[in-house]
Amino acid sequence: MATKEQTEIQVSALLAELKGKEHEYSFLIPGWSPENSAMALRWMRGQLWEGFSVAYRIDHSARQVLFKTWEFGEPEPSWESIHKC
Repeated sequence: MATKEQTEIQVSALLAELKGKEHEYSFLIPGWSPENSAMALRWMRGQLWEGFSVAYRIDHSARQVLFKTWEFGEPEPSWESIHKC
């Protein structure tokens, strides 16, 4: 389980990569319809607080952020198994 500080470091890193333009992106959370940044960041925080690992991949040309999550201690799933890239 990530602390609040650890969680905010990860969220801040994502926001820094989006350079203040997160509102221009759609966020693809496994099993969900595309979401806006507010909901996606809420989801990301929740996953980290609950003890899950979260990774993301940014496609700047498509204006998309893809997420994947897995339980701590479990093998990290491939992007292809999550999003059929």
